[in-house]
Amino acid sequence: MSCYSGKNTVLIISYYVPPLGRGGVKRVTKFAKYLKKYGWNPVILSVKPIAYYAFDETLLDELDGIQVIRAESFDLARILRILGKKHIKPSFFTEGLSRSVLNAVVFPDAKLPWVPFAIAEGSKLKRTQLQPSIIFSTSPPYSAHIVGLYLAKLYRVPLVVDFRDFWPTGIVPSVSLLRPLYKKIRNWIAREADAVTAVYKDIVDDLGFGIHLPSGYDPVEVGDLPEFKLKGAIKFAFAGSLSLKEKSTLEFIRAVKNINSDITLHLAGVIPGKVLREVDGKKVFYHGYLTARMALGMLNSADFLWYTQPKEAPASLKLYEYIGLGKPVFATIDRNTEAARIIDKHKLGVIVEPEYRKIYQTLNSLISNGFSFDPPKLIEFTRSQLTLQLINLFNDLLCKNRS
Repeated sequence: MSCYSGKNTVLIISYYVPPLGRGGVKRVTKFAKYLKKYGWNPVILSVKPIAYYAFDETLLDELDGIQVIRAESFDLARILRILGKKHIKPSFFTEGLSRSVLNAVVFPDAKLPWVPFAIAEGSKLKRTQLQPSIIFSTSPPYSAHIVGLYLAKLYRVPLVVDFRDFWPTGIVPSVSLLRPLYKKIRNWIAREADAVTAVYKDIVDDLGFGIHLPSGYDPVEVGDLPEFKLKGAIKFAFAGSLSLKEKSTLEFIRAVKNINSDITLHLAGVIPGKVLREVDGKKVFYHGYLTARMALGMLNSADFLWYTQPKEAPASLKLYEYIGLGKPVFATIDRNTEAARIIDKHKLGVIVEPEYRKIYQTLNSLISNGFSFDPPKLIEFTRSQLTLQLINLFNDLLCKNRS
């Protein structure tokens, strides 16, 4: 039960929402979905349509009956959309270098031009049925937290700030000279808020406080999936973004192609050109950019789910979706990572250093010895359980605020 006597309305401030695709969008979408299911009234404050890498219209169904307020912005992604460009092609420049540079030029991040418009729209909720009793802002971008800090003071309500990544632009490191300043800004945001949640435990550890709320999976989403007739006697699959992961991907593809066995790799999602050029229709297949449900169906039709990530990156949403599917994981990642620790702890599959020789040897060993993995489906990582943890935090803050 909440200490708040009226309707429990939470204002969720997120730049990225459906119909945009990719993992970060899902966190907000699932929280909103289950908050509504558990009796809360989620209201989302976001941006008007932007140019982006991937879109998934089916995610809008998850927000049925949930108010989404879209504010204007003059950031580059919004301007490109106004000029008629919808899709951005993923590359090292668009997802790496340009992000780092833009976030140095427009400080603290490239979405800063959205802030005044978002504040203006958020301020209109005063004395309406949508006036919030608590605010939840999520980054990247950090600009969302600036909006959250202002509106929390305006409405005199608690603010929970959520960090999905280390940097204002995501996993892409900022310009090295500015990293100490970014860290100071992050720490200031965290101290000014009433509570902090983070996708990665490393963020909580670095801050010294906060609640670790990892990514998760939705049991509804991983049930009754479409079946794909994938080619190959031993099928590996990956669906998602391989941007910034080209090196480990190419090492894995090289090993797959050189194995003298009917082993295949099936890819879907945002795939860079270097990787697409390796698609040969014999060992490596590309199924295009699929909706969330179709992508999970493709993964569920494979024998092994391949996992990779940039060096030193934390565990991504992809790993938790794999947990929900209950399929064994073949991870080509460094062992000293959060993802490796999760895979080891829960016996989810195999971890191999992302080097061709080691991958090749491990694949050969698996083929020779057969498959003996039976990974568990872990209830604690369901979206509903994670949302209940968030609700408990909200209720604690409302009690303190009332007293």
